[in-house]
Amino acid sequence: MLSHPLLPKLRELKLSGMIETLEERSELAKEQNLTQVEFLALLLDDEIERRRYKKQKRIEKAAGFESAKLSPSSTSEPCRPLTKA
Repeated sequence: MLSHPLLPKLRELKLSGMIETLEERSELAKEQNLTQVEFLALLLDDEIERRRYKKQKRIEKAAGFESAKLSPSSTSEPCRPLTKA
C-alpha cells in the first residue's frame, strides 16, 4: 500500500474507494499522461462505484437475498397469463 500524505485525509473524509485505488490510478495517470482533472475523475469514479456496490449489497442483505442472481426456474419459465377466477 502506498504511504502517501493524502491517505489520512481520504480516511477522514471516508473516501475508502479512493484509498483502495490511489496507487493503481496514480500509475495509470503517469502511463497515460492524464491531467490532474482526469486523474481526479478516475478516483471519483472509483469512489462512486464502491459506494453503489456497498449500497446494493446492504439492500440485498436487508431483503434477505443470498445472491443477486435469479434462480434458473424464474428465468426459464414463461409468464402465464392472468385468468379471472
